[in-house]
Amino acid sequence: MYSLTMKRSVCWIFSYVLIIVQFSKCENTRLRGVSISKQQFYSIDPEWFTCIDGSAKIPFSKVNDDYCDCQDSSDEPGTPACPNGKFHCTNAGHIPIYIPSSRVNDGICDCCDGSDEYKVGSTKCINDCKELGRADREQRRKDAILQNEGFEIRLAYIQHGQAKQKETEDKLSSKKVELAEFEQLKEGKEAIKLAAEEPEKKAKEEHENKWNEYLEEKKKKQEEKAATNAFNQMDVDGDGILTTEEIMLVQGFDSDKDGAVSNEEATKVLGGQSQVDKEAFVTNLWTDGELKKTYEEINKQVEKKQEDTEATDAPQPPGIEPEQYHEEDTAGDISEDLDHDDYDDYDEDYEDEDEHDEVDEEEHLKRSQAVLEAAKRRRQKKKQAVKEEEEEKMPDYNENTKKLIEIADKARSEFDEANNKYTGLNNEISALEKLQSKDFGPDQEFAILQDQCFEFTDREYTYKLCPFEKSTQRPKNGGAETSLGTWGEWDGMPGEKYTVMKYSRGKGCWNGPDRSTNVKMSCGKENKILSASEPEKCVYQFEFTTPALCTTKVNIEEHDQPLQHGHTEL
Repeated sequence: MYSLTMKRSVCWIFSYVLIIVQFSKCENTRLRGVSISKQQFYSIDPEWFTCIDGSAKIPFSKVNDDYCDCQDSSDEPGTPACPNGKFHCTNAGHIPIYIPSSRVNDGICDCCDGSDEYKVGSTKCINDCKELGRADREQRRKDAILQNEGFEIRLAYIQHGQAKQKETEDKLSSKKVELAEFEQLKEGKEAIKLAAEEPEKKAKEEHENKWNEYLEEKKKKQEEKAATNAFNQMDVDGDGILTTEEIMLVQGFDSDKDGAVSNEEATKVLGGQSQVDKEAFVTNLWTDGELKKTYEEINKQVEKKQEDTEATDAPQPPGIEPEQYHEEDTAGDISEDLDHDDYDDYDEDYEDEDEHDEVDEEEHLKRSQAVLEAAKRRRQKKKQAVKEEEEEKMPDYNENTKKLIEIADKARSEFDEANNKYTGLNNEISALEKLQSKDFGPDQEFAILQDQCFEFTDREYTYKLCPFEKSTQRPKNGGAETSLGTWGEWDGMPGEKYTVMKYSRGKGCWNGPDRSTNVKMSCGKENKILSASEPEKCVYQFEFTTPALCTTKVNIEEHDQPLQHGHTEL
């Protein structure tokens, strides 16, 4: 029994030793340039080697003989013989890598363990994998700590974003309820306003219609009076009949300007007739307009001539007698209607007469009277213009209409107040819905960036990024901001959507496209623009770090261990 147990133990130990020896042998005989994961392809048959792609089978002695036999270059893993071959750097203590076979024995140390430069007499490489590995682990540890710190901040961002999202939803819901209430209030106030405006409108229209009727009647009477005056002035013999002979006395009707009013011209003025009575003149000829226009132009010319000469005794054409022109003058002291300038004119004339004794007293009095009359006419014209202007103003509404206006004004004011509140609520709801529609990430982690702006300054410009709104640049030494784009969308690759922000439709470049900005996002302990550049014309690129992209928490202790062989094989 004991003997059998001992035998079994010895066999087991022997087998274990054989396994270790065999493994050591394989490890020691691993071909140059072959990784552990591919070692199996080179230890199947010690006599023959089959190309990994199965394209050929060659004697094992031809492996790494510096001649390429396999189409996939697998027979020369450790030499530069095959153009598409890859050499595996073991780099114990650091990161294993593959390099192109063309770099083997090229005089440059590509592997940190120097295994790529094995040729006798070639470049001697220093094996600094342990130092590089140590530095790499230290950097990876720092990165891991930063990643974990960013991850903790990200959790706070998520909490903030989700709270903000709920706050927006609650506020939006509340505003919609409030809007519905104000809509009813607004509709009620509008109904009251419309009801109050109806009698107000009716009363105003009635008042204005009466005023317009008065103005029409007044105008009609003025026209009739003007027509009658014109008729009377031109009816020289006062028989109530206006003839062509009387029209021919009015020089202003000389349409061909030959110095006299012909019978044909006079007949044309009377509408093709040789004579008309007063009624026909007033109702037909004058209202036709052409005669009235011509006659008024004649009067204007005469008035101007009177003002220029300042004489009342100058010869006048029919219809322009001073007594009729000033028939509305009020009695009293003429000097009350004079301006100081009029007195000056009179004094100058008087002094001039005093200096020349040759002018007789009668002529002096006549000229003095002319000055006073001219001044009076000017004053009367001013008074008449003011009077006519006042008469053209519509009088105030009566008390009943004023009361209706007051009621309607109050109703309008209350409606405007309700409508403004309703409009304001609508605008607030639109802003909240716009905010709610923005994509702040799957967990609302990017919401913290809303309403913040970040700047980066290089030698020429200061760049500004306001996430979810815009990107701009302005000259460092002062000047206006230029739009580099407004918020568009997330533009990262599939699976990495939230790594690139796209801002488009910025200010157009001269002879180029509209400016745009791509913001490349990465994990970082703080929100910060690291760099800004223009890789293409009018296309800008920002590098931006944020804790919002620190999506995982890592085990720092794992980064203290050296990378194992094969972990980063290419």
